[in-house]
Amino acid sequence: MAVLYYVVYSLGHLQGASFFLSRKHGRSRFIGLFKRPVAWKVLHALIGCIMWYIAYGLYKEIRFS
Repeated sequence: MAVLYYVVYSLGHLQGASFFLSRKHGRSRFIGLFKRPVAWKVLHALIGCIMWYIAYGLYKEIRFS
């Protein structure tokens, strides 16, 4: 059972490391795109939609359980 914990911990560590590596690589690729204010507005709208979707899912879970 302890081996499973080490495997899960290692996978989580690799996921975190790959996340930050991809952010560094993505920043250099999208720096030209995000110089425009419209790109930031679209990004904020997408994030807002995702947050509303999560809130609705939580509300539905609490309301109907």
